Amino acid sequence: MTAPIGIVTALSDETAALKVLDGRAGYALRQSGPGPERAEAAARALLEAGCGALVSAGICGGLRSGIGAGTLILAHRVCDCTGHGWAADRAWRAALAERLGARINLSSGTLLGSDRVLPTPDDKAQAARACDAMAVDMESHAVARVADEAGVPLLVLRAVSDPAGTHIPGVALRGVDRAGNRRPGRVIKGVLERPGDLPGLLRLAFNTGRATRTLGRVAALAGGRRLCLG
Repeated sequence: MTAPIGIVTALSDETAALKVLDGRAGYALRQSGPGPERAEAAARALLEAGCGALVSAGICGGLRSGIGAGTLILAHRVCDCTGHGWAADRAWRAALAERLGARINLSSGTLLGSDRVLPTPDDKAQAARACDAMAVDMESHAVARVADEAGVPLLVLRAVSDPAGTHIPGVALRGVDRAGNRRPGRVIKGVLERPGDLPGLLRLAFNTGRATRTLGRVAALAGGRRLCLG
């Protein structure tokens, strides 16, 4: 029997977008919660459960202008803030890109793994210059490191939820707990305290919806083919 593909998500929105794969033979999904430490633990648990390949899937921030919300980043490389990098499986990535074809707006390049949120356009621009990356998230570098240590194939599927020019309002960061589940009550309380954050919050919610719909389309188009692995 072929070993299942282990998929690490951080947030409940990401997990829901990939629900078509949940429970399907050949896949094992694990929601880690945000941040590299939790993502690493989830990746290791998937390998211990018998998975033979790892996917880091979810949303990300854009670091370059022109990369709009909903764009799929099919990263060929993941790097951390020290410049250390890990390559995604070339054949797997190419096969999936061919499968998706013109049906998904996708870009390929380096994804930066950050240990913290980059909330402002200036933060993102500085990171892009330092690492020559096109997008950023907080989990893929941890999953990539685990895959490299275990010698298993790695795929990175990230859809842009906050483009390079977007500011992430502080109230948005309150709305996710350690397990990656949404806590809308915290957001409502935050908006009441800082009503000026509401327009940015609504824009982020709209763009996050575009990103998660992209992930759902990828799962629907290629999920039955083991995301084109092998």
